[in-house]
Amino acid sequence: MGKIMGRKTSFLVVLVHWYLSLATILCMFTYCHGNPNVLCRKREREALLTFKESIIDHSNQLSSWIGEECCMWKGIGCDNITGHVIQLNLRSPYDPYTAYEGYEQLQLGGLVSDSLLGLKHLHYLDLSSNCFEDTNIPSFFGHLQSLRYLNLSHACFVGGSPHQLANLSNLQYLDINDLYLQIDKLEWLSHLSLLEFLDMSYLNLRKASNWLQVMNMLPSLSELHLSTCELDKYDPIPYVNFSSLIVLDLSRNQLPDSTFDWFQSLTSLVTLDLSGNYIQSPLRVAFQNMSCLRNLYLSDSNFSSTMLNLLCNISTLERLDLEHNNIQGVLPDAIGSLSRLRHLVLSRNGFEGKLPRSLGNLCNLQFLDLSRNKLWGDAYGLLGNSSACKVRNLKLLNLSVNKLSGTLPDQLGKHKKLSTLFLYDNMFSGPIPVSLGNLSNLEELFISNNFLEGFVSDVHFFNLTKLKMLDASSNFLTWNVSSNWVPPFQLQGLFIGSWSLGPQFPTWLQSQKTLQELDLSDTGISDVIPSWLWSRGFQIDYLDLSQNQIRGSIPSLSFKGTIILASNNFSGPLPLISSDIYELDLSNNSFHGSLSPLICEHKDLSKNILSGELHDCWMNNSSLHVLNLGSNKLTGNIPSSFGSLSVLTYLSLYKNNLSGDLPLSLQNCQHLEIVDLSENHLSGNLSIWLGHSAPLTALLLRSNRFHGNIPQELCHFNFLQIMDLAHNIFTGSIMRCFGNLSAMVRLDSSALSIFGVEHSLSLVTKGVEYEYGTNAISRVTSIDLSSNDLIGEIPEELTNLYGLRYLNLSNNQLHGKIPEKINAMKLLESLDLSMNNLTGVIPQSMANLTFLSYLDLSYNNFSGRIPTSTQLQSFSALNFIGNHDLCGPPLTPSCVGDDTSLELTPNVDDEGIQGSGWIDMKWFYMSMPFGFVVGFWGVFGPLAFNKAWRSAFFKFFDGIKKREREALLTFKESIVDPTNQLWSWIGGECCMWKGIGCDNITGHVIQLNLRNPYDFDAAFAQNPYDLDAAFEGFERLRLRGLLEFLDMSYLNLSKASNWLQVMNMLSSLLELHSSTCELDKYDPIPYVNFSSLTVLDLSRNGLPDSTFDWLQSLTSLVTLDLSNNYIQSPLLVAFQNMSCLRNLYLLHSNFSSTMLNLLCNISTLERLDLAHNNIQGVLPDAIGSLSRLRHLVLSRNGFEGKLPRSLGNLCNLQFLDLSDNKLWGDVYGLLGNSSVCKVRNLKQLDLTGNNLSGPIPLQVLNLGSNKLTGNIPSFFGSLSALTYLFLYKNNLSGDLPLSLQNCQSLEIVDLSENHLSGNLSIWLGHSAYLTALVLRSNRFHGRIPTSTQLQSFSALNFIGNHGLCGPPLTPSCVGDDRPLELTPNVDDEGIQGSGWIDMKWFYMGMPFGFVVGFWSVFGPLAFNKAWRSTFFKFFDGIKYKLYGDV
Repeated sequence: MGKIMGRKTSFLVVLVHWYLSLATILCMFTYCHGNPNVLCRKREREALLTFKESIIDHSNQLSSWIGEECCMWKGIGCDNITGHVIQLNLRSPYDPYTAYEGYEQLQLGGLVSDSLLGLKHLHYLDLSSNCFEDTNIPSFFGHLQSLRYLNLSHACFVGGSPHQLANLSNLQYLDINDLYLQIDKLEWLSHLSLLEFLDMSYLNLRKASNWLQVMNMLPSLSELHLSTCELDKYDPIPYVNFSSLIVLDLSRNQLPDSTFDWFQSLTSLVTLDLSGNYIQSPLRVAFQNMSCLRNLYLSDSNFSSTMLNLLCNISTLERLDLEHNNIQGVLPDAIGSLSRLRHLVLSRNGFEGKLPRSLGNLCNLQFLDLSRNKLWGDAYGLLGNSSACKVRNLKLLNLSVNKLSGTLPDQLGKHKKLSTLFLYDNMFSGPIPVSLGNLSNLEELFISNNFLEGFVSDVHFFNLTKLKMLDASSNFLTWNVSSNWVPPFQLQGLFIGSWSLGPQFPTWLQSQKTLQELDLSDTGISDVIPSWLWSRGFQIDYLDLSQNQIRGSIPSLSFKGTIILASNNFSGPLPLISSDIYELDLSNNSFHGSLSPLICEHKDLSKNILSGELHDCWMNNSSLHVLNLGSNKLTGNIPSSFGSLSVLTYLSLYKNNLSGDLPLSLQNCQHLEIVDLSENHLSGNLSIWLGHSAPLTALLLRSNRFHGNIPQELCHFNFLQIMDLAHNIFTGSIMRCFGNLSAMVRLDSSALSIFGVEHSLSLVTKGVEYEYGTNAISRVTSIDLSSNDLIGEIPEELTNLYGLRYLNLSNNQLHGKIPEKINAMKLLESLDLSMNNLTGVIPQSMANLTFLSYLDLSYNNFSGRIPTSTQLQSFSALNFIGNHDLCGPPLTPSCVGDDTSLELTPNVDDEGIQGSGWIDMKWFYMSMPFGFVVGFWGVFGPLAFNKAWRSAFFKFFDGIKKREREALLTFKESIVDPTNQLWSWIGGECCMWKGIGCDNITGHVIQLNLRNPYDFDAAFAQNPYDLDAAFEGFERLRLRGLLEFLDMSYLNLSKASNWLQVMNMLSSLLELHSSTCELDKYDPIPYVNFSSLTVLDLSRNGLPDSTFDWLQSLTSLVTLDLSNNYIQSPLLVAFQNMSCLRNLYLLHSNFSSTMLNLLCNISTLERLDLAHNNIQGVLPDAIGSLSRLRHLVLSRNGFEGKLPRSLGNLCNLQFLDLSDNKLWGDVYGLLGNSSVCKVRNLKQLDLTGNNLSGPIPLQVLNLGSNKLTGNIPSFFGSLSALTYLFLYKNNLSGDLPLSLQNCQSLEIVDLSENHLSGNLSIWLGHSAYLTALVLRSNRFHGRIPTSTQLQSFSALNFIGNHGLCGPPLTPSCVGDDRPLELTPNVDDEGIQGSGWIDMKWFYMGMPFGFVVGFWSVFGPLAFNKAWRSTFFKFFDGIKYKLYGDV
């Protein structure tokens, strides 16, 4: 009975609430529209006119307030009987939360006149969403005692508590939310005993701790809204009197869960909003008592997984919002029991697993949001036939940002009420179902970033008449409609980037009159833009046509908003640009000519061919945030008007020819975050402006001419993550305050999301230049101060940069030690300290740098042993060379004093007796047959003569195979295989199934390869014949802009004449490797779209020079390899356009002398390889102008004459190979004092095979493989710094000069294949750092000096010297007094053996023979029943016949 009474009470409360709301709406409708039969009272009309006079009405909303009949005025409502004004509704018609542009002009302002007191019968007053002058709520409002409805929300009133409202004893509705009131006490509310609706949201009630007591005194209250009031506490109350409360909103107050213990008394609640609080267990009992609860909002409330199961028991729920909580695990099936649910939001949680099938039972569901979780599997349970609902009511479905896969079900078209469908950022594949065209109510469709493929035709849009937004970009779809197709819809936004749409611009777009946003990027369009699109500029807010092959010039851009036309083939001068465009990207095109002053309005024009000086016109665009003019040919100074760009955050002018000092006015750019001025000719001092750009996060000034000390101001940039000052002329020491750069101190630098613009930066990390995108750059922390003139020690404070990943201090004049605490830099990936004067030992703590993958400590003065760790020993010896007192792996096998004689003596067995090399293996081979016989008969004997053993053994082994087959079949049952890839998994022989690999001997399954045949990351074919056969369909490689790397080297593409056409479709391709593919021809193409290509390898194809006429369009190339082709004049123009080219490989390409002079003009080159060509004549002096060269190979040509002195200017050169030419003269121009380089970076030098002469001022001397004669000159002893000496393969003779003992830094000596003679002891004893000594094939004699070092070398290094003896070449010399028992045995060949110890090889060979014998029988018989049966049947027949004969 109690339950029945409770239900009746709840029903009556709801009924009363519904009645009051309906009455209010009816009154509003009646009064606002006026009644022509009611006459206005004169006194009240005058009061209204007086009120109007004090009101500021910009939008003329009160224009109807004229004439005698005030009841007909807008916003006025009169009583139908008495004619008294009872309603004044001046609410702004625009919602302040949704209306932005011009909203202030639509608000009423001014003062609220007390003439309203003349409206004695006023029941309803609404002044909301206006903005009256900064005044308190008028005090006379307290005298409007007839008021029942008062709404002052969003009306700009300020002041303290509105105590005057306590007099409004008849008030039933009060809304004062979002006012600027400071309320300390709420007692005035307790006088409003009739109050039914109260909204005080967005008021600061922090000091009103009695808020709950006051609300508890309002017995009639049915709706209470206290959202965002900072209610973090409350005074307790003895009992709760909210018996009438139906709606309660306490959202966004950050209330702790202990606050809600009084909720269990709210039994009549219909709507509860506790979003933005901290909710846990106390609500368990409360929810059980809320039998009327229909709407529950708990988003962003730290809600746990256990609470979700509780909510599934509230069967009355119609709306449930749990967005952004801490709910983990799978979605419970019990959620399908909430049969009344119409609105369900579970987005932004940690749900994983499949969608529960029970979701299909929620037949009343209209709104479902499961976005931003970790759900996987298909959507058939929700959208397919398994749904239990015959009538599908779903209107909005959001499954975006999950891991859902499979195909979209054909039953999708049955959800005909669907108006919004969000499926983007998943893994759905297959075609779009045709049934999509049945969704006649669909307005928004977002399916981007999936793996959908196939054709999309007009059938898919047949009945989509209401479609407004379509986003299906980043899929593999192909647009397939006729040219005269007229769509049934009128779109506002279309995003189909990465589709196959071209080559023509779609004509049907002309019919879309309401189009505001358009993305056709990377769609294969090679057309010109139609004129009708240019004329629509006034209505388009967003236009992205990037990464196509759109050609032609642009006369003007009259658009507004965002325009992205990057990476196309636009040409001609820059267009006229509208000032309404606030984001413009014309980068990576072929615009040329000088800059127009209009360019001062806009942003990204990088990677074009723009020239001339920057105009001083930037003072009129103070709102510019992004400016990118990098990679052009701009000259002159940076204009001072740049200082007017006060909100500029991103400035990039890299790779131009700008010069001069930085303007002082740059100090006004106080919001700069990224500054990239690298690779220019800028000079001067930095401190003039750096101190004024507090949020600086990346500073790139690489390769300029800045000088002076590094500014102290850099230490104050708390957000600085990237600092690249390399290749300048900075002096002084490294400042200790760099250790305070807090952005590099953080271990979790990836948490810094500081780059607000989508741009890339080129950074040199780990010795190579990479281009980092926006996402990657936010994780980079780097300091590069290399190639300056810095002095002093490395500050200990640098080790405080725990989050630093890349540190390069190379090529300076630093001294001192490596800081001992360097292991504190836990994230360090790259460390380069080479080319300095650092001393001391390498700290043992460096072994703890577990992320270190690049290390260069070469050419310093380090000493001692290299610390032992897997990390450090994995680096090359080249990373440590040039440190004469350094030892240990990987630089040397050991250090002086190590006891390594036993391990390093060649051919010494465990007993310390020398063996006879590989010849002792005879015992191994002799024992193998014995082991084979034992293994063969050990298996064959028992199985051949005992059937019972045979049967039991093979039955057991077959059982093992059967279990593996059953395991595979069980695995197959759990796999979804829509393409039937596992069709062959039937029958008993699982080793024959597709994707299964078995051991050839044991038959065990050792390989399971179910790799998807469609690889979307890179296209790679293993069978060249299959590729030839299917190349016509290879256009699928286009992958709609995803493919960035493609390597097809060593595939036979001789039949694929369309290879260039296909590659031309890959608009996002960055690297193309087609080496050795027999590409001797190609079909011509009308244009080239390799706009993104940075690496191209066409080497070893034998291509004729006429093939390369299209190379001139590859303006972004960084690396080009055309080796082993036939190259002549067509490359002249191409090379001039390749402004980014750094690595060029043209070896063996019939390259002529005239072309070399052209290459000397490519100032960006860092690697140049012209080996084995037909280049004759002298080396040109112009080659010294390639100042960035690090790697130069000119070997195997016909160069003659002297080495040009200009080679000494190549200060960055590390590798130089001029071998096998006809050069003569000395090498002073390259290696002597005439070199302009203070620090020589040369690591490898090869001048072999020439006719060079004269002394050599070098640490490395390589004259090998020439025809030098005579003695080694004694002046070699003056080369005290000599480290490497190579004189092999000459005709040198005589004794080694005594002066060689002065060369105490020698590490590697190769004097092999000469006619040298004499004794070695005269100088070898003085070479403490010797790590390699090769003296074979000479005429040396006497004993090899005794030392751990020399005896560690191989005997092969000394062979061919008949008079030489002693270890390691021979055990002893003639005349040595050796004990008889130690005389080694000599075998028949006269080679020293080791006696009975050689029998170890015999014993080692037996097991090997046994294994071979065992498996030669067991393998075939165990895993092939047919062979087994035939074999034993045959053998049993012989056996029976023999027994019968006996």
